[in-house]
Amino acid sequence: MRMGAAHRLGWLGKPRGDIVYLGRAEPDLCAGKLALPQTVTGRNNDGNNGSRLSLSVTPTAPQLLVVARWRGEPRAGVGLTMPRNVLVSLRGGAAGEGYLLPADAASVEAGLRFTDGTVQMLPKPAARLEFYDGGQTLRIGAKHSSATHLFWQAHGRIEAGSRLALAVFLGSGAHSVEAAEVRSDGTPGEFRPVVAPFTPSGPAAFRRNVALDPLGLAGREVLFRFLVETRNGRASAAWSEVAAGQPVLGDWPTAGPIQRSIGGYVAEQSCQQTFHFNHVPANVPLELAFEFEGGEPVVIEGLSVHPASGAVAREFDHGVVLVNPSLGEQTFELARLLPGRYFRRFQATANQDTAVNNGQPAGPSFTLGALDGVFLVSEDHPQ
Repeated sequence: MRMGAAHRLGWLGKPRGDIVYLGRAEPDLCAGKLALPQTVTGRNNDGNNGSRLSLSVTPTAPQLLVVARWRGEPRAGVGLTMPRNVLVSLRGGAAGEGYLLPADAASVEAGLRFTDGTVQMLPKPAARLEFYDGGQTLRIGAKHSSATHLFWQAHGRIEAGSRLALAVFLGSGAHSVEAAEVRSDGTPGEFRPVVAPFTPSGPAAFRRNVALDPLGLAGREVLFRFLVETRNGRASAAWSEVAAGQPVLGDWPTAGPIQRSIGGYVAEQSCQQTFHFNHVPANVPLELAFEFEGGEPVVIEGLSVHPASGAVAREFDHGVVLVNPSLGEQTFELARLLPGRYFRRFQATANQDTAVNNGQPAGPSFTLGALDGVFLVSEDHPQ
């Protein structure tokens, strides 16, 4: 790795000590819930039946850091000595303030829109609810030779500073969102664009997050309409994690019910692994589960769960690396984490980010934006 304008190869040097997970300073939500070390086995130690452990946790913040240390016997009947898969899952939650996906599919209001602007509501149930890519997802589809759009709609009361956040997967055409103030008689006024038309591509979720203050609807009841274009008389869409409210994590409003999993491994040698769950429902009980491949014994030597991000700092001979995988900002107290050491940003080349990497001192604390990272140089290291 070369250092910016200095083009110095290998400038970081060797790592010093272990990776520091900032979230471990927060309270342990599973303290006292599990006697450690604990051995987990399946029904039969034949390599075919998996083993599982679960416990209830209640996050006090919209993200969760799980730190585990474990070791396990290799799978029986497998010629090679290889690690076993682990799946760490977080499940549960409920719709919080501003969460717009309904609790059940039978209550979904859906319809078709035509060229002249008229709409035709569809009989219920018009959609189904499922979990996809970890988030609650509404799938909807319809056929009509002359309709231009298929939509579903939901009511919400908009407070000042609110944002609309959503994710979509592949659909029949361009997606968009409109909103109208609900009149005193319960009918909607004029619909105005909230999210301009966009067409998702690829298997990953396509996310949108927009401020609602420009609509001038703060303090009012609003009807949101989520539309997808028809193609050849058919329309389909998958809308996920839709919420409109004040942000609870970065720019993101409250999270709804989740079923999210992160993969890991267990080997014969003891090893520590961390799992960071971003944007989770807070202040409601969730099931945290560990599913181990095969039924052979697994010894859980250590386990802690923290209502915090997975932010990390790694010290090196000539610098430090800071990483923030959270959806919100993260401040690193460098003077406390690495006392006696002082850092600066390296000087970037013209083709790099010169606004961030400008050669200036980092100071005693350093704040990173969401999903960001930075390399800092020791003050005693030459430019």
